[in-house]
Amino acid sequence: VRLIERARMKRAWENSLPPATDDASIEKMRAMTEAIERDEWAFREQEIQDIQDLRLQLLVRMLNELHAKSHIRTEMKLKSFCKTKMAEKEEKLQKLHRDGNRALRKLEMRHRGIKQSYHPVDIIEECADRKSEMYAPLMRHGEHPRNWHQVIDDHDRKYQAQFLGVEDVGTLPRWLDDATAIRESSIHLPGTRLCIRETKWTSPVLKELYDELKHLRKKERQKCSLKVKVDEQEIPEAQTPQVAEGDDGEEQLHQSVILMERVLRGRASQVLVKAFIMLPLLDDVQIFSPSRTKRGFVFN
Repeated sequence: VRLIERARMKRAWENSLPPATDDASIEKMRAMTEAIERDEWAFREQEIQDIQDLRLQLLVRMLNELHAKSHIRTEMKLKSFCKTKMAEKEEKLQKLHRDGNRALRKLEMRHRGIKQSYHPVDIIEECADRKSEMYAPLMRHGEHPRNWHQVIDDHDRKYQAQFLGVEDVGTLPRWLDDATAIRESSIHLPGTRLCIRETKWTSPVLKELYDELKHLRKKERQKCSLKVKVDEQEIPEAQTPQVAEGDDGEEQLHQSVILMERVLRGRASQVLVKAFIMLPLLDDVQIFSPSRTKRGFVFN
């Protein structure tokens, strides 16, 4: 809405400008134009300032939200930490209470002279106390072989220590003979144990095997050689090639042509040799020649 009003006002100012007929009208038009421009610049600056203020407000709001979230997160961490520490504290207090109660129970039982059921067995006290399990074992404990050695027989009770015959007194418990007695096994294997099993390696078979091995040992071994045996075959003699006989005139003409070819080849070889010899000399002459051109040397 403000932009539309500004556009209408600007159009009205432009329509109200006087025509440029003289100097006064030109000055008036220039002053009005400058006023319009100043108003436009002021409006633009105000618009920029409003945008900056809006951005600043948004930034402040965002920072406040971040601080609030950080504060909430910190409070949650502190609450969790406090909760954990309180749980540890309660656990330690409960443990201290349990240990204290256990120590009080131990002191009370010690004051009464009662020993716990899990204390180590004292043999002297067990023998001195007629109420111990040695004399009157409890049914809930049953009988165990580890306590059999503590049983005192009537024979040992009536025994009086003397120097003679001490080694003849049987001090072993009665159950030892029954426990160590070897009983006959009830397992019986089929057949008789003294039976000799049949085997294929009889005396004749072993003798025959011995003779064969002895014969193989005496047998001569063939010598190993790397030579290859070649079957001897007669090589036929090579036949000499023969040329069909011709006329004497043709033979003379053929020999003349061969001689002419030899002469031409020899002359050509001589010319090539002379050319190879003269080329370096020509190069030396061109180098030391007094007349020169841009492209090379020219002989007069």
